[in-house]
Amino acid sequence: MSFHGFGNLVALVLGTYGGSVVSGHRSAKRNEAVGGHEFSLHLVGLAVDAEFDSAEQKEGGITMARRLGLMAIDEGDYVHIQVRH
Repeated sequence: MSFHGFGNLVALVLGTYGGSVVSGHRSAKRNEAVGGHEFSLHLVGLAVDAEFDSAEQKEGGITMARRLGLMAIDEGDYVHIQVRH
């Protein structure tokens, strides 16, 4: 999946379910500072961490992301969304 295709799907999910990106593309230095995986898809713009306005919207966003073929992992305070690989 292309960077633009991923971005369009994320925008659709967040726009539909009231979410906001709290972490997107990261530099290697920033990724290391936040404890990201050394091969994180954040490094190439194919992963985001998002917050939702309510628990119900969060559940809807996770479901929609998965139906669109994305990986969505509930990390508690945020949802990690990335391309499947």
